[in-house]
Amino acid sequence: MTTKVFYAGKIGTRAVVSIFSNPTSQAGSNVPLNNPTANLSRVFFDSRFDYLENIVSVNFVKYHDLIQPSSTSPTKKGKVGIASPIDGFSTTTIFNHNFGYIPSAMIIDSATNLALPANYFLQNVKNNSFRVISLLADTSNIYLREKYFVRIDSLPSLTKQYRLLVFDNIANIPNFP
Repeated sequence: MTTKVFYAGKIGTRAVVSIFSNPTSQAGSNVPLNNPTANLSRVFFDSRFDYLENIVSVNFVKYHDLIQPSSTSPTKKGKVGIASPIDGFSTTTIFNHNFGYIPSAMIIDSATNLALPANYFLQNVKNNSFRVISLLADTSNIYLREKYFVRIDSLPSLTKQYRLLVFDNIANIPNFP
């Protein structure tokens, strides 16, 4: 059994708020308070960490087009030629921020509420046609980049709802006193 400990006070000259767990066998132990980076599995919150702050949330709908394979055509000798794969990129601006720096951001699938990593396979048809999405950013805009590859089977059109979260800083683990 564990106990959640809430601490609000000073450590050295610094004001600290911390929530951490203590197993019953270690009742009264402040080890996570004194050294949170070495005890991260027990720390729920500590004001000395530089957390990301969500400053913008944008909901948007993206229509992903139907992409069909190239058609085969007869060769000079009347035989059927091999269809060559179609591949390419599509980039859509989803938010104009004009921060003057490249912000940290993430994209969430609104239907599943799951955060989508870079190079996320949005569609895969019989392991020969696929659609992959990634989030890109520059000092002015945030984009949704789609990479597609179609060899034999068509990629059906798809309408998805997403949520973009933009953060104001990069999380750092500070030096503790």
